[in-house]
Amino acid sequence: MSDNSGNASREKTTQWLEHVLQTYYTYLERKKRQGSGGGGGGATVGIKVIDFDIGPGFAGDGRISTLSDLLSLRVRFLISGSDEEKTENWIVKIPPNDKADREMAQMAQVDKREIHFYTEALPELEDWGKSRDASLSVGVPQCYFAKYHNTQPQVEDDDGTILSDAESVLVLEDMRPNGYSMRDFNTGLSLDEAFAALREIATIHALSWAMQETTDDMALDDKWDFAYRPQKAASAYKIMIEQGFPTLADFLDRQEPDGPDILNKLKALHPKAAELLCELLEPPPPPAPSCLTHMDFWCNNLLFRKRTPPDGTATGSENGNVVNGNGHCSNSSGDEDGDNGSDTECLIVDWQMMAISRPTHDVALLLFTSLTPEVREANTEALLKHYWNVFQRTAARLKVELPFDYGVIENEFKKSQLLALLLVIGSIDLALDTPVTQRRLLLALRDMAKEDLI
Repeated sequence: MSDNSGNASREKTTQWLEHVLQTYYTYLERKKRQGSGGGGGGATVGIKVIDFDIGPGFAGDGRISTLSDLLSLRVRFLISGSDEEKTENWIVKIPPNDKADREMAQMAQVDKREIHFYTEALPELEDWGKSRDASLSVGVPQCYFAKYHNTQPQVEDDDGTILSDAESVLVLEDMRPNGYSMRDFNTGLSLDEAFAALREIATIHALSWAMQETTDDMALDDKWDFAYRPQKAASAYKIMIEQGFPTLADFLDRQEPDGPDILNKLKALHPKAAELLCELLEPPPPPAPSCLTHMDFWCNNLLFRKRTPPDGTATGSENGNVVNGNGHCSNSSGDEDGDNGSDTECLIVDWQMMAISRPTHDVALLLFTSLTPEVREANTEALLKHYWNVFQRTAARLKVELPFDYGVIENEFKKSQLLALLLVIGSIDLALDTPVTQRRLLLALRDMAKEDLI
């Protein structure tokens, strides 16, 4: 590439960055004015980008991403009227360059779904929570910018033109400079981290369930028509299960003494997979709850940190415009059931598969995939009760009475374990990647067989 071409590409990226920052900071300023009674108008905030660096997102962190490409971006800039240099650290999600992954992502509309989560579902949930005088926060990274177009082609360019020309772009705060990190899939989550993850997802579940319960205009699956539809999701998962089942069968056939017996049970279940998927993915009949669910809730889509960073300083963005390092920080009130996980913060990422379904699907998938057998077997009941306590406490803060009890959650969880198994079969190569994960899967299957869940 010639110097002129490289300079033109960098200039184009600079203009795009200034547009993103201008959009975000103008939104903040207008929201601030509106909150102080000054109306939602006001002049556009001027931005001047000084410099930026683009790199691979989560390189070397072990994060698996096939439905999008991730870039890390650090941008230095000035706001008009101020000489103070500011810095933002971002993760930018764009459609995958790999042709097969790209076709799969386009077919499932994963980018569209996640963009709508950040730009529609999340703001509606937060606004509704405020209308109930509940100071709830949602454990997700701050969204700075989102764009979705169906037709615009992607331009591949190492100098950043890919950012300005991608047909869909989602810009989120990179939480790693604020002390957040992933956990290794082989190692699994600690008990404290599992409590923290369930605290965050229970808050989102309860918030969306409560909003649906008190809103007369329409159900969530009608209101948010971008959510993954049960029939469409079932069809996609069924294809993945058909591809993964032979690999699982070969593995179980070699696991003496009980592997072949478990395989026979799964073979009997296999012809019913499509029917089961449709049944389990549909919102359950009342009084069992349905709500916004993540549907890909495992350790690869979670970020953690301890509440007090290693340097002992208070958490927060260096720009001072977000709380606790992100615009939607994890809850800090602790847990009345023994403060389980209260010293660990958790953020949930990758809302590409979001659906309106049974909340216990997320609980079951996390416990099935992301805990060691020892942690899971010793703590499943405590974790499920913890989830329930957070759910009902959140509903109480929102002043919505629950028409179901813990027994309903227990029964729903049993059904959700079967869905978790079916989803794992669809990603069997990952589940069998190492001897550690093979053992995790085998012991989970043994437990399900003992409890007649398969």
